Amino acid sequence: MLQAPARELITKFTAAKKLPDPIPPEFVSAIQEALSGLEKIRISAEDIKQALLSGGSPAKPDELRARFEKFLGDRCKGKEASKLRFVVE
Repeated sequence: MLQAPARELITKFTAAKKLPDPIPPEFVSAIQEALSGLEKIRISAEDIKQALLSGGSPAKPDELRARFEKFLGDRCKGKEASKLRFVVE
């Protein structure tokens, strides 16, 4: 659930089975993020479509933006947003 650069650092570490020398700050950040208890939230394209169409169509850009923000807000409710990772399936 890490972004590509952090995921690459972790992959290189697990393949080499030893710490880089010197240890770059990006590696430390990647390890911290990986161990921080990230939570995966799966959403489907259909979920997104339903959220965007919930007030009818056609819609103004601000209306669509508000609907999408509400959709995300509902999925994040009661959770620490910095630890959430959305996966569109």
